[in-house]
Amino acid sequence: MNRLSVFGVFLVSLFTSACVTMKTHKGVVADLQQTLSNLAATEADLGATQQKLDVTEKLRSEATIAQERCMGALGASSKEARERGEKLLAVEQEIGKLNQNREGLEAHIAQLSGNLKQLEEIKREADAQSKSYKRLVEQMRALIDTKQLDVKFRKGRIVVSLANDVLFSSGGTEIKDTSTLIVLAAAIREMNDRTFQVVGHTDTTPIRTQRFPSNWELATQRATEVVKLLVREGVNPGNVVASGAGEYDPIADNKDVEGRHANRRVEIWLMPKFAPIQELVSGDAPPATARE
Repeated sequence: MNRLSVFGVFLVSLFTSACVTMKTHKGVVADLQQTLSNLAATEADLGATQQKLDVTEKLRSEATIAQERCMGALGASSKEARERGEKLLAVEQEIGKLNQNREGLEAHIAQLSGNLKQLEEIKREADAQSKSYKRLVEQMRALIDTKQLDVKFRKGRIVVSLANDVLFSSGGTEIKDTSTLIVLAAAIREMNDRTFQVVGHTDTTPIRTQRFPSNWELATQRATEVVKLLVREGVNPGNVVASGAGEYDPIADNKDVEGRHANRRVEIWLMPKFAPIQELVSGDAPPATARE
């Protein structure tokens, strides 16, 4: 039995037992029936509402689950996007470093190319000097064999060395034998594209005269006399200079006679067309010059 039936029986019994009048009873019964009808309608509405509520709750639960899934997916997407951004930034930084390295390498390659060009020029000059040396040795062979002069490489240059005893008297500057220099001048004339430096040298024996206060003046004057003779023999005066090293560029020990004899000399340097490597590294430089 449902709630409406029970409630109806209860009301009927109540009003019957009270012996109410028929008219009153009928009105009450009518009101009761109306109330029961309204109650049934209300319970029907309640059932429909409950069904809608259940559906709504289910939809809300499904929506909550979907939202949580979306939030999880969004979080994962945000994390993935952040990681990708970090990776992209790292790649861009690496590209920047690589570009800097590339610029450094390009600059280094340019420097090496310049060095290679210089080395090629040095090699060409070295080859030219080697040919000049061989040619000069052959031309001076007779004078070399008779010890009147010597041809060698010194300080990166071809050097023709003549003993002072062959050219000058002790303490003097007048050339006493010109034959060797005349032969040498003929060879130098053929090298018109080269520059020559005539350098006078002495031993450590001091000289103190009014004309030559020191060995520098004596050595420079002797070199000047040699330059004058070479020019008279046809050497281009623009290609030859005179200088004096005095006693400060020895090739032997001045403690003995043989050493002092070797140091008393006049050298004719065949100057390279550029600064040789040996001179750049060692810092060697020719003595101060005085152009004739």
